[in-house]
Parts: sequence; C-alpha cells; structure tokens
Amino acid sequence: ITTIYEGTTGIQANDLIGRKVGRDRGVAMFALLDDMTRELEALRTTDVAATTAIAAALTGAADLRASTESLLQSLASMPDRAMAVSVPYLRLCGTVIGGWLLAKSAAIAAQKVADQTTDREFLTAKLRSAHFYAQQIMPTAGALARIVQSGAASVVEADAIHI
Repeated sequence: ITTIYEGTTGIQANDLIGRKVGRDRGVAMFALLDDMTRELEALRTTDVAATTAIAAALTGAADLRASTESLLQSLASMPDRAMAVSVPYLRLCGTVIGGWLLAKSAAIAAQKVADQTTDREFLTAKLRSAHFYAQQIMPTAGALARIVQSGAASVVEADAIHI
C-alpha cells in the first residue's frame, strides 16, 4: 500500500488551511498558540527531560506562529502557494501540538517523581518519551516551518510536463 498523491492527507491539509485557518484569518490558531505559549511558560521544573521538552515546544510554537503568519499572507494574495505547502503545514501543526502536550505531561510527571508518587516506572517512561520527542521529533518542526515559509515556489513554478 502506498500513499496516494494528494490523497486524504492533502485533502485534510487543504481543509486545515482553507476552511479552518483561512476562514477566520488565523484567529483560532493564534488563540491556540497563545494558550500553548502561556501554559509552557508557566511550567516550573528542574527536571532535565521536562525542561528540554518545554524549550523545544516553545521553539516549535514560535515556528508555527511564524508559519501561520506566512501562510495567511499567501492565502490572501497567492492561494496556490498556500496550497502548495499545506501538507508541511499540517505536519508542522501535528508535531508542535504533540510537543506541547508531551511537555505538559513531562512537567506533571517530573513533579510526581519529585513528590515520591508511586508508579515511578511509568512516570520515568513519560519523561523519557518527552525527552526523546524533544530531541528527535521537534527539530523537524524547524524544517517544516522553513518549507511552509519559503518552499511554495518549487511546487508552483514547476513545469509538470517536463518533470
């Protein structure tokens, strides 16, 4: 089984930018990003895994904010360019939102470990998962953000007949 070009992923991505983000000019997305940033900045922990996850999630949220601003500019003036980067934008959203939620769970787990809560093995695994995500998955958010912000031309300007 292989991915169908512009299959369901493309449909969902186009729906995200066209009917969700574009519909209200990013108001809901920016509100979510404000909530994410506020929550992440309020987290207090000295645990290395949790602080790493929080820092990576904050960086990802900033990348998603800049990419959303760029995407909205494209939607307003050159919608074909926005659609050309809709799948990377969808992936960026998923990566960053996942990082935010993992960072929150890591901070909670770190507090419970510090409080000597039972189920230490489970909590330690949560911290390891968040640390892994921060170091192995979250860096892709920066690459996806660059694609969203400056990768549309390579798609829009391509001569499909000679490719």
